[in-house]
Formats: sequence, C-alpha cells, structure tokens
Amino acid sequence: MSGQVRGDLNVQARTIGRIDHGNRERWGVVALAVLGLALVTAVVLVVALTTRTDATAYQVEGTGRPGSADPLPATSTRTSAPARTSGPAAPPSDGLEVRLERGTALDLDIGQTEGQRAAGASGPFDVHLDQFNLLRSNSGGVHPYTGPPSEAGRWCADTLAAEPRADPVFATSPGLRYCFATSDGHPATVTVKEADLATYDTGHVVLDARVWR
Repeated sequence: MSGQVRGDLNVQARTIGRIDHGNRERWGVVALAVLGLALVTAVVLVVALTTRTDATAYQVEGTGRPGSADPLPATSTRTSAPARTSGPAAPPSDGLEVRLERGTALDLDIGQTEGQRAAGASGPFDVHLDQFNLLRSNSGGVHPYTGPPSEAGRWCADTLAAEPRADPVFATSPGLRYCFATSDGHPATVTVKEADLATYDTGHVVLDARVWR
C-alpha cells in the first residue's frame, strides 16, 4: 500500500515538473516577442524623428517656406524707371534768340533780333559777324564764361569792372558763351547756339543773348 502511494506521488511530481517546464518555455517565448516588438517600435520612432529633423532643416536652409528661421524675401514685379541723365547746361531761358548773317551787326540794348548790314561793331551796334566768321564786340572787352547761367550777370559785371579792355574777337563754335559790355555800358552775355558758315559768301550764326541791367 505504501509503495503504491509513493509511486502515485512520483507520477504527480513528474507531471507537475513537465507542466512547470512548459509554462516557463511559453513565458520565455512571450517575453521574446514583447522585446522584439519594443525594438521595432523604437526603430520606427528613431526613423520618424530623423526624417522630420531633415525636412525641417531643408525648409530652414533652402526654401523659405513656413517653419524657416529666415524666410527668403518676396520678389517684386515692379521695375524701376531708368535713371535720367542730364545734358549740358541750357542758356538763360529769358534771353533773346538773335541771328547774324555774315557782314551784319546787332544793337542788343534795344532788343534787335535780326542783324543789319554794317561795317563793324561801332556806334549803336554791340556785336558784329565779320567775313572771317568771327564775332566782334563794340566795347573791345570779351571774356569767355563757363559758369552757370544764373551767375553770368554778376560775374560779367565784376569781370568787366576789373578788366574793361580785352580782345574784342570771339569764336563762333556752338556752345561757347561770352561776356562783354554793350554800347550803353551794360553787361551782356551771348551763347553760340548755331553756326552755319561753310561757304565764303553766305553764312550765319544764331546766338542766345541777354543784357543784364
């Protein structure tokens, strides 16, 4: 009887041992599965974070889209007007445009605009165009002037007071400006605007003239 009981107990002990061993094997499999799932999840998170960081860096460095630390400035479609360039200074706007044919003279004190036949710049005539295409003044003192038109009257009066006598002849090249005294003693300036003197027997000059009173 006692032998049978011991045999039954041994059988039960072996059975319980096999059950415990099986349970341990199943729990080991479950633990490995859980660990593998955790590793996979960690890898997915790392990849996702890396991709997001790269995209943000791309936006900051190159695109200027939202999320950029320093967005690129917007471009304007408007075009600026071309810069203006200034030409030579114009002669006085309130001067007289006068014309002298070769061998004629003008009285600027009375505002003549067309020359009259005369032997030279004498009597009432202030400026004369001779046969050699040179202009001559009555006063005998001609001074080149290169300053601004607005200062011509004052400069001319001061210069004539300091040097009343000078060469009375001046050239007819367009753009040149001269100062001299009229027959009535007023400062005058003339600017050569046009010169057509290609032939010997005919020719003319156009001047912008002003008498400063």
